[in-house]
Order: sequence, then C-alpha cells, then structure tokens
Amino acid sequence: PLFRSDKDDVDTFVRMQLESLPQFFPIFIIIISVGQVVAMGVTAYLGSFAPIGLGVDVKNESFSSLVPPYTAHYTHTVPKNMWIGPDGRYLIHIGAKFTPCMREDTKIYAGYAKKYEEESTQGGYGCCIIERESYRAGAYTTLRQCEDEYKGAFQPSEKCAEYVARTGDNILIEFRPCCATITGNCLLTSSDLCDFYEGTFHPEEESCQEVNCLSDVCGMGGLKADANNTYQPSNPNQWWRFITPLVFHLGFIHLTLVILFQLFVGWNIEKTAGWLRVFLIYFISGIGGYIISGIFIPYMPVAGASPAAFGLLAVLVIELFQTWQIVKRKAFELIKLCVIIVLFLLIGTLPYVDNFAQIGGFCFGLVAGIIFLPYITFGKWDARRKKILVIIAVPVLFVMFVISLVIFYHVQNTQTFCPNCKYVNCVPYTSTICNDALASPDPENVAL
Repeated sequence: PLFRSDKDDVDTFVRMQLESLPQFFPIFIIIISVGQVVAMGVTAYLGSFAPIGLGVDVKNESFSSLVPPYTAHYTHTVPKNMWIGPDGRYLIHIGAKFTPCMREDTKIYAGYAKKYEEESTQGGYGCCIIERESYRAGAYTTLRQCEDEYKGAFQPSEKCAEYVARTGDNILIEFRPCCATITGNCLLTSSDLCDFYEGTFHPEEESCQEVNCLSDVCGMGGLKADANNTYQPSNPNQWWRFITPLVFHLGFIHLTLVILFQLFVGWNIEKTAGWLRVFLIYFISGIGGYIISGIFIPYMPVAGASPAAFGLLAVLVIELFQTWQIVKRKAFELIKLCVIIVLFLLIGTLPYVDNFAQIGGFCFGLVAGIIFLPYITFGKWDARRKKILVIIAVPVLFVMFVISLVIFYHVQNTQTFCPNCKYVNCVPYTSTICNDALASPDPENVAL
C-alpha cells in the first residue's frame, strides 16, 4: 500500500497479501521525467520565450498603411509567461493542445464564410493602385475597399502582378497576406507590420483567399487546404495533440513542479503497481484531461503533464479508500490529500495552467485507477465489492471517452452554457493577470 500501515495490527490473511505484493523499479517515471527535461531543454534552445511575468506586454509602433494618411499607429498585445517558458505561438508549433489544429472548428469556419461573403458583395476583386508621396503602391482588394477606404484607382479582375506585367507600370506591391493571429486571421500588411504582429508573411501571394493561415499556425506538417476554399483547412485532424502536450511544458517552473510531483508520488505508485499500470493510468488521465480542456477553452494553447499528474493524485485517493481499514492516521492522510488537491487547483487559476485539463485528468485517473491499480482485500465481501467496482469502471471509462470525444468533435460551442467557467481556469487576482482574449470562447476575440 501507498500509505503507512502496521502489519502487526492486521489479520494473517491481510498480512500475507501485504507481504506478497511485488516491488517494481520505477522505470516509466524515470523515462518520462527525463524525456520532459530533454524536451524543455530543446524548447529553450530552439524556441522563442515570452516576456516573463503576469498579465500582458503591450507594444506600440507606427507602420506604413493602406489607409490615408498612409501611416498608422499599431498596438500588439503579447501575453507574459510567469513560468519562464515559450510564447503561445511556439507552444502550438511544438504540439500544444490547440483545437483549431485538431478539428473543423465551427466558429472559425463560420468566420471565414462571413468575411468572404461580405467581400463578395463589394464590387469584386482587383488591383488597387494607391498614389503615395514618393511611389505608387498596389494591393489586391475589393472595389469598395479601394475607393472608399484606400482612396485608390481600381483595376478590376486582375492581380497587381498581372497588371504590372501587362502595362509595365512601376508599382510596389507592398501589402500582402499576413497570418496575424493564432486563429487564422489574415490581414493585408507590409512585411514590417507582419513581423511586428509576430505573424507569417506571404510575399508570394496577394490575396488572403490564397493563404491557409491555420496551416502556418499549426505547423507539424501543416494542414491541407480545402480544394474549393484554399484559405481554410480540409479536415484538420492533428489528433496527436492530445498526447504531445504531456511531454512539453509551459516553462521551467512548471516543469519543476510536475517533475517533483512525479518523483515523489509517481515513484511510489510505480514501485507498487509496475510500469505498465502506471503508463496506462498516466496517459489515460493526460489524454482525457486534454479532451476536457479542448471542450471548454478551445483557443488557448496549453501544454504540460499536469492532467497526468492529477491522474496520479487520483490514484492516491483510490488507494487511501481501498486500504482504509489498515491506514494509520486516517484523518491526517485524508486532509493531506485534500490540501494537495486544493493547492494544485489554486496553481491552476494562474495564467496558462489549465484547470479544466487538471480536473479532467483527475476524473479519468480516478476511473482508470480503479481498473488498473492492484488492491488487497479484507474478506470475501470486500473482494466481491472491489471486483464489481472494476467491472463497472471499465464501461464507465469507455463511455467517458466516447461522450467527451463526441462533444469535442461534433457538439462544440459548449462555452455558452457556462459563461463564468472562465474563473475555474484563471482568477483575476490583479486587473491584468488573466488574458481574457486568449481564453475567449470566440476566435475573433483571441488576441495572440
């Protein structure tokens, strides 16, 4: 058992079970912990780190603009990372949970349809030639945008590169598609402004309709563009993002907390249960936790083994009640577990850490632990009760996965029935600590 007991205080039958329990070397906990440390080292070496601290970092700068007087002041908000680690964009590139890369997100696709349907009623597309002080600029826009917003001369039905090739006119095609946000928002900008937004500039294209921005955001092989609408992915299905977040972490502080928990708790669990049982509980908890996270905060990039750690915490709860009869200081052990759970949930109310994933990991770990954790019995009735519990837990775990995956892939938009659930994930201890734009249920409001 994982809790202290006195073999002299139990009967011979129980004592024989305790003495016959095998002891295993915790090879899985060692391997996964070493792998996570290596992954953090590679991330630190290759990736870009966010500003350290709480809240957001606001940048302001002036750039060339399409709109008169052709210079504008722009603001870019960058979420800080108190865990000393990568920014959100890089987390997505290395495999963080981010649902637009994993499913056809109905809100994002509806936004695409609305945007291009509105543009289709604005007089068609063509090259907009804008007279600047020292040169002529060109951009591929609609008639209404060109004449009303940019005060330019419109050449219908051809791109600016085609117009230049046909006429030999000296036009600088300065403004091209920039994938400016993590939810695939495309803007016509200069290269410098796109860099300011930390976006992806497409110098080879002129129209946002030709650019699959979500493919740029997701990376990891990209997302195949739809045959009819090249600006949107065709069936994004990076399912491995349920697994890869368990390897990468939000930063060095987050990694340290998880590693310490795994070594102090997971080590003892594996010594009793063996590597295979712990492996199954760990990944069932982690995957289940990230499914729940994807349901409630789809547009927030999240990584870390916290849901798996909560699954191991659920194992301690199960073990405590399975061996309740022989546990010394029962009240103390129960209070200690409750304090640990509350402490980790409080940590989950800080930025980037995902309480939905942790709570989901705990629930899946609880059921998986009942199935896979070895147990001792205290008589025939207790043995029968524990076997029945295992038999019930198997279909319950299956149903939990089925329902969660159906909601994740097909129901979506579950945030509307619980608008205040955002406080489960981040409590505004200060006015700037929670980045509501990052955790927003609406992709058009996501600022990163």
